[in-house]
Amino acid sequence: IERTADMERRLAETRRETEKLRQDLDAARDDATRDALTNLPNRRAIDRKMQSFVDEGTPLAVAFCDIDHFKSINDRFGHAVGDRVLKAVAETLAQTVDPHIVGRFGGEEFVVVLPDVDGDTAFALIEKARAAVGARVMKVRDTDEQIGQVTFSAGIAICNAHPEDALREADNLLYEAKNSGRNRTIYKRAA
Repeated sequence: IERTADMERRLAETRRETEKLRQDLDAARDDATRDALTNLPNRRAIDRKMQSFVDEGTPLAVAFCDIDHFKSINDRFGHAVGDRVLKAVAETLAQTVDPHIVGRFGGEEFVVVLPDVDGDTAFALIEKARAAVGARVMKVRDTDEQIGQVTFSAGIAICNAHPEDALREADNLLYEAKNSGRNRTIYKRAA
């Protein structure tokens, strides 16, 4: 009986340890696919999600968004304020395009994945998000000093078969938006 009780204690302890390891593994998987600052899906997660939509045959639009003049925010107010601006933009983007997927691609760049959405609808959604971000009043928390209007530029592409091609096209259109004055969205319909 004593031996059986000892084995049951060991078994219960092993189960607790196994559950803890399972929780740690789940947390590590989540960390590997989430941006630590914004809690949005990261580049790896976005790449996988886009590929799964393509594999399922789901049409999708993709938007590449980049905060305008972000370096000047960091230079003028510091990185802590820059981080809060990134969080505010991420939150506004995600709320505005919900239920679609917003991910942080890196730096001040975000990707919006819009399954079952055509280019014109994607353009309207990104324009709505751009207006929402531009309408936010952002201030330095400690001094109440206004940061000024925060805007972003965006490029939109349709993903047919290769997510990396759509991202490249959206990125090229983003830079076209940047070079043509910023604070705008560019989507070129197929001829």
